Amino acid sequence: MATWQRRVVRVGRLGLHLLRAGPTSAPAIVALHGIGDDGACWRPVADDLAIDHDVVLLDARGHGRSDSPVAGYTTREHVADVAGVMAALGLQRPLLLGHSMGAVTALALAALHPELPGRIALEDPPPWWSRPSSPTEVELARTRSLRATILALKRRTHAELLEIQREAAPRWSDLALQRWAESTQRLSAHVPLALEEQHRTNTGLEWTVLLTRVRCPALLLHGDTDRGGALDPAAAGSLRVHVPHVEVAHLPGAGHTPRHEDPRGYLAAVRGFLATT
Repeated sequence: MATWQRRVVRVGRLGLHLLRAGPTSAPAIVALHGIGDDGACWRPVADDLAIDHDVVLLDARGHGRSDSPVAGYTTREHVADVAGVMAALGLQRPLLLGHSMGAVTALALAALHPELPGRIALEDPPPWWSRPSSPTEVELARTRSLRATILALKRRTHAELLEIQREAAPRWSDLALQRWAESTQRLSAHVPLALEEQHRTNTGLEWTVLLTRVRCPALLLHGDTDRGGALDPAAAGSLRVHVPHVEVAHLPGAGHTPRHEDPRGYLAAVRGFLATT
């Protein structure tokens, strides 16, 4: 198992916490988690990747052990944080692994700063590129429901969280369940309270223009919507309209977190992607 070192990197006024393992002379990977998770939620797949890569697991602002501003949780601000961490660590064109919110961050970073990432691998991102340019009331209602759900989870004990998630995600490993429960308890309340602002700004981004600037190799990984996945085949295919070179890997039987539900399939897809020229 990899030995992970903790570090806090200053980006502007924020202290951003990260875990790092693997040979620093090897190609770099930066992993970007989803809402409610933190960097440690990437284990155990990150333990495997750290055998032959310099792997950085970043806690996004408001998550894990990173600082938690009252506001400022838009995609552009997450992009600026990641770019700042990459500069502070001297990482040259790393692979960005992103899940959900983190996948949106990776995709936006590749569009806004195409010179920075070497590759991007996107795990079940919300398909903002196929949504209306302004949020509908139905979508905002779902966002408010998610906010309420997260805030309710934060009031649960660690043991209660484990029981809830074990029932909801029976294919997750014990380690994945433990990391999720810990990250849920550490999550700042500022994050769910900012979800509606994040939703409004994400729909306002000109995705059809932004995505034409993505030049690096890209991989899209997704599961099945009937198991909780955010992407259906149509949404996955529509990304190719804007990023024609994106590879699509469907992991059947997985839901919103294929790396937990099918870690072997996830690692095979990511390592195969890394092996391509």
